[in-house]
Amino acid sequence: MRHPVFVLLCLCLWAPAAQAQFVAQPTTSGTADCTSPALASAPDGTATLAYVSSDELLMSFVHVQTFMTTATDDLTPPDTVLLNSGSSPVVCWSHTGYHVAFVSADMILIYHSTGFGTWDLANFTMLATNGYVRGLEILGIPWGYDEPDVYLAVHTFIPGPDETHRIQFASCTGNVWTQLESLDMEPQMTNPQLALYTGSYTPTPQLFYQGGDDYYDLHLKSTVLTPSNGWTEPTLVMNQAGIPSPIVGEFDVATCYYTGDVNILGLGAQPTCPCGSIYLHSYVSVVGTWNVHELTAPYSFYDWPMSPRIAACPEENMSHAFWFQRATGEDFVPYRKTLEYRTIENGDWIDAGDFLDEPGRGGPLGERVAITVDDQNHPVLAWTRRDTIDGQPQREKVWMARHFNLSAAPEADLNKPLLALSAWPNPFNPQVNISFEIDQPRTVRLDVFDARGRRVANLLDRVVEAGHSEISWNARNDAGRRVPSGVYFARLVSGNENSVLKLVLAE
Repeated sequence: MRHPVFVLLCLCLWAPAAQAQFVAQPTTSGTADCTSPALASAPDGTATLAYVSSDELLMSFVHVQTFMTTATDDLTPPDTVLLNSGSSPVVCWSHTGYHVAFVSADMILIYHSTGFGTWDLANFTMLATNGYVRGLEILGIPWGYDEPDVYLAVHTFIPGPDETHRIQFASCTGNVWTQLESLDMEPQMTNPQLALYTGSYTPTPQLFYQGGDDYYDLHLKSTVLTPSNGWTEPTLVMNQAGIPSPIVGEFDVATCYYTGDVNILGLGAQPTCPCGSIYLHSYVSVVGTWNVHELTAPYSFYDWPMSPRIAACPEENMSHAFWFQRATGEDFVPYRKTLEYRTIENGDWIDAGDFLDEPGRGGPLGERVAITVDDQNHPVLAWTRRDTIDGQPQREKVWMARHFNLSAAPEADLNKPLLALSAWPNPFNPQVNISFEIDQPRTVRLDVFDARGRRVANLLDRVVEAGHSEISWNARNDAGRRVPSGVYFARLVSGNENSVLKLVLAE
C-alpha cells in the first residue's frame, strides 16, 4: 500500500482544447479521525468545507474551513474553526453568507458566517425534531430581498408500530429560523434534497424526495414551495417514456440557476449483495423532457456505487458528478475502491477523474464524498482516506482537490512562473516594494491577501506598459488602517496568468 503523500500535485488534461490542473492534498491534521465532508461555494471565489472529527473518547465535533476555490502557489490548509459537538453536517451559501447545519443529540444546530472564514460562534440556532434524524439538506438562495434566504429539510424516523419516515421543513430570514414543521403530503417521505426552482420570479425551493404509501415501495417525487399557496401537489419524476425514475436509493440534485436544467445523480435498486447501479436523471428545460443515463463504472462482478454527489455551474449547464464505488468479485472478496468523477463535454458525460488516487484491493478510501462548483466552473472535490505506514493505520483525513490556476496554453512551461513577481525587503516593516515584469502592454491587477485568503488591499488594476514595474505597499488595507504583523500574499493577475508571492510583515 502506498505511503501518504502530504502534498500531492496532480496535473491532468481536462479537454484537448483547454488545460486544467488539480491540486489534491489532505486538508485536516492527523490528530483525530475526520469524516463526513460537505462543501459549498460562493460567487466571491471561496468555498467552505464542513466535516466531523472524532477523538479517542469517540466524541464527534463539527469543524469548518474556508478557502479559495482556485488553488495558488501556497497550499497551506486554512485555519479550522470548531463549531460544536455533532455529526452529519451540511453547508450552503446564500446572499447573507455561509450556513452550516448538523445533528447534535436530538437537536439540529445551525451556524452562519459573517465574512471569509469568520463564524458567529455565540449566536447559533437550535431546532427540535420529533424523531431520530436520518438525513439533512440545506439550500441557500443566491439573491433576494425580504424573502427567506435559507431552507432546511430534515428526514426524521418516528419509531412505533407504523415506523413512520417524515420530512420536516424550516426556513430562515436574516438568520432568524422558523421551527421545524412536518410535511404530511404522503404516508412515507424520505431522503429530502433541495434545489432552487427557477420557474418562478421569486426564488423558491423545489423539494425532491422518495415517497409513497409503503417504506419499501418508494418513488422519486418533487414538489415546489409557492409563495402564496404552499407546497404544490407532489409529482413523480419520470423518463421520456413516462416510466418512474430508476433512482430509488440515495441521490443528489443540482440546478443551473440560469438555464433551469436539473440533474439528479442517484442510486438504483440496491439488493442485499454489494452490487447496484448509479443513474443520471436530467431535465433539459429547453425541450422540457427528462433523460436517463446509467453511469456505473464496470470493474468487477459486483459494482457498488455510493455517496452520489452532483454540482452545476450557476452560469450554464456544466455539471460535475462525483461518487465512491466499491467493486468485488463473485466471491464477494473486495477488488478495488475508486473515486469516480464525470463531467459533460459536448453533451456527453466523460470520465475526467484520472488525477484522483485510485488504490488497489482494500484501499484507504472512505465512502463519503462531496463536491461543489463555483460560478467560474471551478470544481472542488473532497473525500476521506486512511493510510497505513509500516503496518500501522493512520488517522482518517479529509482530502481535497482544487483547480490549480495555471495558463491554459498547452505550450506553457508548468515549472516556470507565469509572471515574474518579486518583493523587497521581505520580511518588511513598514513598507515593501513589489515589482514585476510583463512582456507587452496588458491589464494587470495586484492584490494583497491575508493568510486566510481574505483580500486586504488592491494595489493596482489598470493597463501597464511592457517591461519592469514597481509599486509599494505600506501595510495598510483599503480602508487605510494598518494591518497586523503576519503572513500575507501578493497576487498578480493578468488574463489567465497569475503569480503569488509570500510577504512577511515583521513586528
